[in-house]
Amino acid sequence: FSSHPKTFPPPPSLSLCALSACVISVSGCNTSIEVTATGSTEDSASQSSSSSKLEHDTNISDRRTSLLSSYYNLLHYLRWPAALASLGALIGCSYVASKIQPPNNISPGILPSNNRYERHREWSEHLLASKLIGTREVLFIWGSIPADTSHRMDPTESTLLVYDESFDPSNETAQEYLFQQCKILAQNTKNHTFLQQNGGRTCSFQAFNDWLAAQSQSISPTEAYSTHCKGATGIPMSSDVFHPCLVAFDDLYPNVMFITHEEGLVKTIVIAARSQTSRFSGIEDQDQEFNAIEAWSSRERKDAPNEASSFFFSSFGFHVLDTLINMTSSARASIGIATVCAAAMILLTSRSSSVTMISIFSISYVFAATIACLVGPLGWKLGLFESILLSISIGVGSDFVLHASHSYSMAPDSFVMKEARTRYAVLHIGPPILGSAFTTMSTATFMLFAENQFSRKFGTILIITILHSMIGAFVVFFALCDCFGPSKNHHKSCVVKSKNKNPH
Repeated sequence: FSSHPKTFPPPPSLSLCALSACVISVSGCNTSIEVTATGSTEDSASQSSSSSKLEHDTNISDRRTSLLSSYYNLLHYLRWPAALASLGALIGCSYVASKIQPPNNISPGILPSNNRYERHREWSEHLLASKLIGTREVLFIWGSIPADTSHRMDPTESTLLVYDESFDPSNETAQEYLFQQCKILAQNTKNHTFLQQNGGRTCSFQAFNDWLAAQSQSISPTEAYSTHCKGATGIPMSSDVFHPCLVAFDDLYPNVMFITHEEGLVKTIVIAARSQTSRFSGIEDQDQEFNAIEAWSSRERKDAPNEASSFFFSSFGFHVLDTLINMTSSARASIGIATVCAAAMILLTSRSSSVTMISIFSISYVFAATIACLVGPLGWKLGLFESILLSISIGVGSDFVLHASHSYSMAPDSFVMKEARTRYAVLHIGPPILGSAFTTMSTATFMLFAENQFSRKFGTILIITILHSMIGAFVVFFALCDCFGPSKNHHKSCVVKSKNKNPH
């Protein structure tokens, strides 16, 4: 081999081991050269495959850039009509969205309307028995303060009963007042519109008064009456006798009087009444009844004696109503909070009032258009499910516009004019927005085939929100930026400089 150095020139890809083998023997060298040549062929094939993949990815990227560039050219040509259409869409959608109504039934249906169990539930609501059984009981409570002593972050901890120290039912004036209120509330003797017309309903104080009258005329009264009531014939009675006598009566008939007592003193008195509405009644009817009871209670507190003036009313139905009202108001408030937070974040990052205003306009369009689609074509009402789903989808509705505004604000300093900055934002953030929209809508599509209403509505509201978010970013935001966007970069971003003189 050494005598013929030019006959077998070593290939460039020979390793050090192959060269060592060539020094030992020609046959070994030939073998090494053959193996190395084979490895060289495999490396060339791998490099060729990588080059083909890179070329394929580059072609895909070029096609995406070409499509987005063509879209921007069309948007730039129609920027003023698009800006005017965006303004009209925001006004129209806001008007339609403001017409959203509360649901007719406070209890949402879990299953779709064509399900046999859901049809049975709707049919049973119209039965007379359901209307009679479904009426709610309203409790008027004296001697207690509506306080919550439990830890707000621990739902397993129950609250304690807090007594009203100013309550003294033993006063004769207070006894007469409670007796009259019991007949008014339990029997509805004054025909209050918020109470059920039930003249045959027994008043607890009336039962106590009748027992006193019967025991006072009995030849052999009970031991409880003789020991604790001391000959009382009815209400009012002596204040010294009231507490032990009423406690003795409650021990004999525990299901008649609704009282609590400690150490022989009556602490709370509850008078129950039936309301006109039921769990099948609409929210407006229940809200009107609640306001009517609250107005009546406010007047009664002013006219009641001081010893019995601090009372309040409660009902499980009103708790459900209050929960629904708070959730709907929270859904509306969360839209405003999200808009304000987005405006503050955009203003801090972009340091441009025009970009902030354009972003808020676009986000407002997304929210208004989403709710308008739910109200108009779909006929939704703002119930329990809808309030929860709107609160969840708020972040999705503002996400694309925030990314678009960030991309526009962070454009390099070489992009000075607003048209160039808008084009940069479309080409830079367009593919991620489209990819995110595709994945989210693909996931939401499967939820449309669920059996329960919550999942179906969740998928529906996600798809509608994503569609309007794309319109809000690609049409509303970019069109307004192309018309009114700032041409100067107000934010000095940190750019990583490359050593290459012509970085890409």
